[in-house]
Amino acid sequence: MIEIIPACIAGSAYILLLILNLTISMKIKQRILSILLSFLLLFALNVLRISFLSVLYYNNFLFFEFTHKLFWYLLSTIFVVGIWFFTAKIFAIKEIPVYSDIILIMKVIKNK
Repeated sequence: MIEIIPACIAGSAYILLLILNLTISMKIKQRILSILLSFLLLFALNVLRISFLSVLYYNNFLFFEFTHKLFWYLLSTIFVVGIWFFTAKIFAIKEIPVYSDIILIMKVIKNK
């Protein structure tokens, strides 16, 4: 039996994508579309990931545990970073969350 636990839903990944989207200055329409696209892509990739792992589990794949951990620790991070880069490219986002703010603050302090 396959059990989908809260960690499988990737709530923290959605929160990270939301934070990345909210820490950049954008017009409201662009922000809403960016968040929707990010969430939709993450949902689709997560469904594919769970489906793929389910097939491996039911077919008693010899390296299921390794594959599961690889998806959990490595590919989930790559998914979020890739989605963010893709969204930034689609919506022509030039800033880097938090970093751009720190650079701006440093420039303001330097000019005083």
